Order: sequence, then structure tokens, then C-alpha cells
Amino acid sequence: MKLHLSTIATLVAVQTLAAQGTLEAVEPNNTTATATPLATGAQAYGDLTAGDEDWYKITLTSTSDLKVFAGPGFAGQCDDTRVRIYAADGTTILIDVDDGNTAGQGYYSTFTVGGYAAGDYYVSVRGYSATTAGSYTLDVVAAAPGTYAAVLPPLTPVNEAAENNDPRPAFGSGTATTSAVFTRNLGNTIAGGTSGTSELTVGKDYDFYELVVTTTGVHTFDTRATTTAPTPIVDDTVIRLLDSSFTSLGFNDDTGGTYSLLSFNITTPGTYYLCVSGYYGTSAGNYYLDIAGPTAPLPTGPSTVTIQAGGCAGSAGTPALGTRATISFPAARPERAVLGSTFYLDGTNLPASAPLFRVIGFGALAVPFDLTGLGAPGCQVEVDPLSAVLSFSDAGGAHFWEFALPGGLVFVGLTLEQQLVVFDPPANGLGVTVSNRVSSVCGITH
Repeated sequence: MKLHLSTIATLVAVQTLAAQGTLEAVEPNNTTATATPLATGAQAYGDLTAGDEDWYKITLTSTSDLKVFAGPGFAGQCDDTRVRIYAADGTTILIDVDDGNTAGQGYYSTFTVGGYAAGDYYVSVRGYSATTAGSYTLDVVAAAPGTYAAVLPPLTPVNEAAENNDPRPAFGSGTATTSAVFTRNLGNTIAGGTSGTSELTVGKDYDFYELVVTTTGVHTFDTRATTTAPTPIVDDTVIRLLDSSFTSLGFNDDTGGTYSLLSFNITTPGTYYLCVSGYYGTSAGNYYLDIAGPTAPLPTGPSTVTIQAGGCAGSAGTPALGTRATISFPAARPERAVLGSTFYLDGTNLPASAPLFRVIGFGALAVPFDLTGLGAPGCQVEVDPLSAVLSFSDAGGAHFWEFALPGGLVFVGLTLEQQLVVFDPPANGLGVTVSNRVSSVCGITH
């Protein structure tokens, strides 16, 4: 990928000094009136107490896809979040997600949603349980429709067939609801389920939807709460995909919060069934089942961060530049160079309130510039600098380096090299130390 040098220089020039991000409003902040305004692309940070819930208000100026991800705070992280999006009324829950990708995010929530209309929304962060407490970060990135979620045609409404609609011989050989791709099916689990682990309990309600697949590819099936009457609304669902002989092919319980989300690559044309049931015996009520067929492939481009070794010792230790690991999954570092987000690196082991240069470039020096001969033994500047911006560490010897990344897909694959050069008179004759280098690739996926 080639970018004009003036475009790259502009990206660097518009960066402004900031603290750790957008701080949550004064507690309590769990209503539409007290929610903290958060610009899409900015990073919020806050601290949860037991039973706490922090709300942020976002405003979309046009129909957008959203990428939402939480991460660990700088100190005393909570380690486990749940994130909701509410409609403008502050009551209607549009999505509720616990985790998402433990390999990359640990127990911090991450998800994408598509086609949210222009207007106000509220994003809430809470701990996994009533006792979960600690710090977190939150990113909400907006992008053009079709970036994170497929642009679907309008969903055709389908009403569940009359009970019994379970066609399996052991369950009465009922008639399944005839459905199709790109439909929104309204159903009712009249008798709940059995702890989500079995579909073989007579006396429970299993709603079957018959789907004839003619175009193979990835199909997506998700249940969600009905947004209008009728009521009551089921509180917890389980969804299964079965073939024409009722052999289970796929299963999902809670990917959509307490609702279900299942994506499956159907490679053989034919007849398939979607089975929806309640998770508990008391999980009875109305739900929507949305069925989507193959769509155009979404754009791809991984965002990566590589923390290189290096740095030289100073009066407060060896300056370190990097991202934050999660407690439960030390290899998981949620902060990534996601296009459209504000990308943060942490500088640590710095002298308190020390001047420093944030050196950034789009490549590493083939031969690092060695400062040993100038009086700083073992210190090497490794970044081919495009910009060096003066800043300061805080009173605790930390520095939060923010970089507002562009949002266009043209920047997928853009590389960043970053390093700190720290003024530290007691450290050596030159009075300068350096951190290790961090290499990043900008993308739209974790």
C-alpha cells in the first residue's frame, strides 16, 4: 500500500496531547440524563464498584456499523465486563454481550453490530457479576455500513406455525414453520427448555423452522427480544441447526448476551432446521429469530501490535512502552491499532513529570542510531522518525500515548513504529534514555 507523504504527515500533525481518554462522569451515571458523552473513535475509561454500571452516550450522524470493545484500565483492572447498547429511550436493550474473544480480549467484551440508524444511543459497562469491580477502557468505533456487518435486504416477517411445530417423530411429528433466508420469525417458547443442554425432553417446547438452502455459504441465525408487543418476552434462548435427519450441526447459547447467535458455513444444498428453545424451564415468551443467508464478503485486515525488546536503564528503571495485559489471560492484550479508534500505548518506568519525546515513524531504522558515543550507553533510537512530539510523564512516572487513527479502509495495512526518548539527567552523561520500540499494523479486525 502506498500513501502520499503529505497525507501521512497530516495524520501525525493532527495528533493532540491527551490524558488517558474520556473519563466517565461523576457517579452515579447510569441514566440517560447522567451518561457521559463519548465521541465515536475516542476511548473512555472508568472504574466500576460492586454492582456499578457506567453509561456513555454516543451520537451517530449517519447510518453506521459499530465495533465495540472493552479493555483493562491502567491500574486495578476489573478483568471481566459486560457491555450493552440501549436505544435512545434508555430502556430498550439492542444488544448485551459478556465476552467475545478470550484469546485476544480475555474476559473483556467485544462485538460488532451493523446498520444502526443515525441518532442517540447509550453504551453501558458493568462487571460480570455484582461483585466485579475495577478499572476498564471502552472503545466505540463507527464505520460505513458494510464494514463490520453485512448489509442485509429487508427481513420478511414470518409467524411461527401453530403448535406442535416440532417435526421429530419422538415429539409428535408436528409441522415445522416454513421459513427462508432474510426473514424475521416471530415465535413463542410456551413451555421453556431444559437447562440448555438437551433437546430430547418431552413436554418442553422446541420451535422448528424449516430452511431450504439453495445457495451455500455462511448463514447467520440469531434470536433477540421482541421490540414491541406481544409480551411477555423470553429472557434466555438456545438455538440449534439440524440437518434433514435431525442431526445437530451447530449449537449456541449466549453469544448474543442471554440470546443466541450462530454462524454456520452450509456447504451442501438441502433442507435444514433451526430449533429454538428456552434455556430454563421458566424461559417462556416471545422472541425474534432472524435468518440471514450468504452475503458479500466483509472487508478484512488484522490490526496487530508487537512489543519489541529493547530500551536502556534510567533512574526509574528501563523505560517500557506497550499495551496492557489482562489478568486472567496474560497473553491477551485488547488494545490494537483499529482504524477509526484512538490507539493507546502506555509508557512506564519513567521519572515523574519528566519531559519526553514521542517518536513515531512508518518504518524502523535499518541500523539503529546508537547514543553510546554521546554518553548514553546501550541506548538506541530505532524508529525512522517522521515526527517527534514533546510531552511529559505524569506524577506517577507513566505516560499515555494516544494516536487517533484514520477510519478509511485505504489505511488497512499501514504500519506504525513508536518509541519514547526520555530526559533523565541522573541516568547517564547525556541525560537521556529510550524505551523499547512498538510495531503496529493498522486494520479493522482483531
